[in-house]
Amino acid sequence: MSKPRLPALALLAAGLALAGLPHPAAAAITTYATVPAFEAATGANSVIDFTGTSFNGLNPDGPNLWNTYSASGFSLGGATFASSGDHYVAIVAPAFSPMLYDRGTGNQAHASFGGSLTITFDTPIDAFALDLSGIGVRSGSVSLSFSNGDTATGTLGNPYGFNGYISSSAFSSVTIGAIANDNLMVDNIRYASALVEEAIAEPATLALFGFGTMALGLFRRRRAG
Repeated sequence: MSKPRLPALALLAAGLALAGLPHPAAAAITTYATVPAFEAATGANSVIDFTGTSFNGLNPDGPNLWNTYSASGFSLGGATFASSGDHYVAIVAPAFSPMLYDRGTGNQAHASFGGSLTITFDTPIDAFALDLSGIGVRSGSVSLSFSNGDTATGTLGNPYGFNGYISSSAFSSVTIGAIANDNLMVDNIRYASALVEEAIAEPATLALFGFGTMALGLFRRRRAG
């Protein structure tokens, strides 16, 4: 059996070298069930907890309720909260109705009966978390859709269920699906940019790439000669 000629060896070496280089991973989303686990993965993150008595885009509707009665929603803490169609989003203080709203977390936001909630961030992020519940429905799940195409499931809790997500690609908004026959409630929105920059190739990888490049160069020179 004859030995492979140098051009064939050069092409084989180049192909192996290039195949060994790192390639971007497919988009994926990782879920977190506790605040400590989410914070350990993200480091510092911003929190919107609806504290206060004055909100951009909301009007007082009594001493413990702030509302627009508009799907356009309101802005707070680097994000906009909106619903769709005839639904709206309000901020409610526990004193409005302690039996329904006193969850031990202070003010909360809720979408009107049967409405979804879209949170749009001022700048793209890749880490997001929130507390989820319903006024009457305090178990089960809702769907989440991210603007980068990711989807996930959110768990409702009593008083709240914590849900954290980190995506491998950035997104600018999240839509939380409606709860059938109830008001969706959210609190303690957390967000951050947790993406790790692609690591610089290690020396061995660089050497492999250099060898492949050299082999291709030698092949071209032999053909030119």
